[in-house]
Amino acid sequence: MTANRLLDIAGQSPAGSSSDPGGVSSLSQWHDRRAQLVTILDHLAEMASKRSDPAEAERRSAASKRLVEGRLTLAILGEFKRGKSTLINSLLGAEVMPVGVIPMTSVPLLVEYGAESQVTVELASRGSVKIDPSTLRDYATETGNPGNRRGVVRVLVQHPAPILRSGVILVDTPGIGSIHAHNTTAAYELLAQADAALFVLSVDSPASRAELDFLAAARGQVSRLIFALNKADLLGAEDLQQSIRFVTSVLEEVAPGEELSLYPISARLRDPGFQAMAQALEHFLVEDRGRFLLERAKDVADRALQQERQALQLERAALTLSAEEVDRRISALDQRLQEVSRQRLEAEEVLAGDMRRLVASTLDPAIGRFRQRGEASVRAGVEGEIAAGRDGLRPRLERRLVAVITEEVGRFVPELEAELAVGLDEIARRHADRTNTLLAQALAAASEVFQVTLGQMSLHTAMRPSSRRLVLTKIEDLALERLSSAVKGMAPGAIGIGLARRDALSRGEELVDRHCGRVRHDAVERLRSQEQEWRRDLAAALEALEATMRGAISAAADSRSAGAGRQESLLAALGQRERRVDELEVDLRSHQ
Repeated sequence: MTANRLLDIAGQSPAGSSSDPGGVSSLSQWHDRRAQLVTILDHLAEMASKRSDPAEAERRSAASKRLVEGRLTLAILGEFKRGKSTLINSLLGAEVMPVGVIPMTSVPLLVEYGAESQVTVELASRGSVKIDPSTLRDYATETGNPGNRRGVVRVLVQHPAPILRSGVILVDTPGIGSIHAHNTTAAYELLAQADAALFVLSVDSPASRAELDFLAAARGQVSRLIFALNKADLLGAEDLQQSIRFVTSVLEEVAPGEELSLYPISARLRDPGFQAMAQALEHFLVEDRGRFLLERAKDVADRALQQERQALQLERAALTLSAEEVDRRISALDQRLQEVSRQRLEAEEVLAGDMRRLVASTLDPAIGRFRQRGEASVRAGVEGEIAAGRDGLRPRLERRLVAVITEEVGRFVPELEAELAVGLDEIARRHADRTNTLLAQALAAASEVFQVTLGQMSLHTAMRPSSRRLVLTKIEDLALERLSSAVKGMAPGAIGIGLARRDALSRGEELVDRHCGRVRHDAVERLRSQEQEWRRDLAAALEALEATMRGAISAAADSRSAGAGRQESLLAALGQRERRVDELEVDLRSHQ
């Protein structure tokens, strides 16, 4: 393990949690910065609308909406009876979740901010209904809703907790490895929704096989994963340190070479260890998804301010043109913009080619290596079980296949993520260079037509990969039908062992192949989505600049028909807009 942060029961701040240069190192600061950016974007959308550029106004409004609706999703993972519900209640500062000896159901249970405590249940049969929070256990526990006989699709809990106010949404997962198999299945499915995850263990029992298998899956699907060793108050200092060492050694086996954060806590007492864990969660959420959401919104605001300044320059220049000059320059502008449009199509084709090459040069060879490694591990695992003897051979082979595939996928997905990220970053750089060249050419056309010097526009910051993981493949269908389920028992001697070996190897290869296909499909879809996002960024920048230039010419033509008085009024309005742009830029640059 490259670095293992073990926080003693007295608590300490997680590494890297000090204030950052961006001024956003806590959820409360993130909330304030988000509100500030939303206000700026809304003002900029209004500006675009007033100068008759509805498409750009809509883009800015959409960026504001995405930021408002952006959520920092935290999944709470762990086996039944680890104290997950108690931990969530401690994070919320109130008894919101049912606590007891009964497991939760398999329905997703989401907790988000609300001015008042309320619970909404979405039912498959009759839509959403509000229920009394005190009756939550009737819908979200196995005793109140056994096997989800009520047909609950999901439960949304709203509560005025400070940790939720900043946009955090908690996803409570059913207990892993409970006696209800559908609970474990639902927990796996919820992994893909999470920006970060808190894996809850406890000192009163060692980590189970189900927990370790689930952890192996989580490693490949969650960007940030930290561990809480709950019920630390049940042990003395010496016993607690021994428990920490044991859990650490187990986690090191499952996640070799990774940096792990383990927080011994008492969720019930909200002790210093719990406070340190809560601070770490806050830091991880801000650093991961939160920072990306803010940076994307700031990119849009930066670009919008550049566009508004260019619009001001062009409109001032256009007001000095005669009617004849307006007509002549419209013709010149059309010719230059047609050339830029042609080059834009070429840039998009080059981008598509870059993405195809990334799949061919990085993704497909990696899938090939995974297939070879997975099949080799399957063969080794099967031979190892056969060498251990005939007793219980078939169930042992099934368990070994599950463990092998889970381990191999859990190890492969992070490796693939890292390889794809390198290639995607390089494509982002090249595409940004091409995009900025096109923007420079469009600006040069505008400068020539209007005879002004325009400030440069750059999309270097916007053209970067999403913070979301590229691969979110869940590990599933591991325990399909039993090996040779039609055969009740084993044939005698070498024949029986040979059949068992053949069946196990066949099933293992099938599982490896299935996960190769899933991982590849997921990665290709994510890459395609990223390509489409970059295409939209390029199109939006060029379309906005064209709309700004045509808007300036249109304003000049209108002023000519209205007379000198109208021109003076337009110049005064330009001065007011310029001062407002200055104010918005000061607001945007604050806290950077």
